[in-house]
Amino acid sequence: MERTRRCRVRISGPFGPFDGMDPDEMFEALESEAHEVREEEWDLTEDQVKQFLNDDGYAYVMTVFYDGKPRRFLTQKEIWEDPESFAPTMNDPNLTPAQKAAAVEERIRRSRAQRRGTP
Repeated sequence: MERTRRCRVRISGPFGPFDGMDPDEMFEALESEAHEVREEEWDLTEDQVKQFLNDDGYAYVMTVFYDGKPRRFLTQKEIWEDPESFAPTMNDPNLTPAQKAAAVEERIRRSRAQRRGTP
């Protein structure tokens, strides 16, 4: 069994549950919870800690909908703070998945260096 570590996570909404809501109720709930943030503790593997635990002591989680159901994914703080700014890169049909990943990683690296005051 893989060892885990208890970590604080910040989760961006919406949260649901949305089962049984009519479309108007669901839209209202999505709109009201879209910018809500909750904190929880999760058990993360050592690999997840290395990849996602930020210098501020939190891991960041986004809620993404698949087939109308909310699913939560660990992500980098920079993406969590401003996901819309990464959309043009992620949606660019001229970039391969590897190029998209490299562009996002470089942007995150630059953002962290800027915050630390290093080149």
